[in-house]
Amino acid sequence: MPKILKEPKVLTDFNNDAVCILPIGFDLTDDKWNKIWELHEKLNRFMGHEELLELFPDDESLKPKKLKPKAPK
Repeated sequence: MPKILKEPKVLTDFNNDAVCILPIGFDLTDDKWNKIWELHEKLNRFMGHEELLELFPDDESLKPKKLKPKAPK
C-alpha cells in the first residue's frame, strides 16, 4: 500500500467490518496505522472523520477543503 493515498481507502478488520475511511492524500505512516488500530480496539466500532481529526489534527487531508467557485458563464 502506498504511503500517501491517491484514492480513499476503507480499512476493515478481520471480520471485514469497516474500521474507518481514509481520505485522498492521507499520509499512512506506521505510527498512524498503529494509532488507528489502538483507537479501534478501544472503541470497538467504526471511527468517523471527527475521531480521525482528533487523532491527527495536523493532517491536511482531514481538514475541510475550500472549493473554488465556478466562473459565471
